[in-house]
Amino acid sequence: MIYGLPGQTLDSFRRSIDFVQSKGCNTVKAFPLMLLRGTELFAQKQKWNITEEVIGDFDIPLVTSSSTFNREEWGKMDEIARSLSAHERV
Repeated sequence: MIYGLPGQTLDSFRRSIDFVQSKGCNTVKAFPLMLLRGTELFAQKQKWNITEEVIGDFDIPLVTSSSTFNREEWGKMDEIARSLSAHERV
C-alpha cells in the first residue's frame, strides 16, 4: 500500500489496512508516496497542496502533507506502516 496519497486521510489509511486484513491478507506493507517528475500527480502538486520532505538516508523527497492530511497525521501513518513490517501476521 502507499500512504501520503492526495485525498487520503489518517482514518482512510487505517480503514484500508483493516479492509485488506479482514479479507485474509496476512502480510501488509505500506510505503510513503514519492512523486516522480513527469507524472500527472507531480503536475498537480499545487492543486493538492502537497509538501515534500527529504527524510532518511537516501535523499528522496517524500510527500508529508497535502490538503487532506497534515504532517502530524502523516507521521502517524508512517508509524502504522512501520508497525506493519514489525508485526507481520502469519
